[in-house]
Amino acid sequence: EKEIVEDRWVSEYIKGLVSIVIPTYKRSDMLLRAIESACAQTYANIEVLVVDDNIAGDQYAVELREKFQSINDSRVFLIEQEKHINGAAARNAGIKRAKGEYITFLDDDDVIVKEKIEIQVKELEKLDSTWGAVSCLKKIYRDGKLVKATIPYRDGDIFEDIVSFMTNVTTGTALIRRAALDDAGYWDENLRRNQDIQLFSYLSNKYKIRLIKQYLLIADISDEQ
Repeated sequence: EKEIVEDRWVSEYIKGLVSIVIPTYKRSDMLLRAIESACAQTYANIEVLVVDDNIAGDQYAVELREKFQSINDSRVFLIEQEKHINGAAARNAGIKRAKGEYITFLDDDDVIVKEKIEIQVKELEKLDSTWGAVSCLKKIYRDGKLVKATIPYRDGDIFEDIVSFMTNVTTGTALIRRAALDDAGYWDENLRRNQDIQLFSYLSNKYKIRLIKQYLLIADISDEQ
């Protein structure tokens, strides 16, 4: 069987490695598409951490385990939690296990274009440590039809823009320096909504965020659970 990773904090990060964290909840049917888009990246130095956020032993957890075994890529790992809490807890579980110098998050019903990680790593490597992350633009689809494409927004010191809902830095758009994330703080597991605002307000309070004006994330809102 494929590896189920240990529940432990990683103390040393691997230079150049990108950890892609994919929490999944009741979407085992859509999950493989997200994983495939991660594995198809032109930037090969990645690990894909799928976090099972289902209720332990329920039908969704069983389906996930079955489908996971069909994945033939040694860079993909499954993290199982003792109990379901929420998406923030699932993402923190992924952070806990991640070995990458960089970290990014992907929702289980979204996909990333194949050049996303390569473009973002190259951009972040050009910037000094005052820049904590790079973001991108995204297109939003419902039932296969384009419903919205985000427009360019201000970058740099954007803390006020984030807390005022004036920007489109979201979970799937950003590639983050792990050192900056460790410094600024993780996901607040007590929040039921606006989790993106919380995380990126923490990050942007201490670090600048660069915008790459390219559409590198495809968000699917067909299932609005």
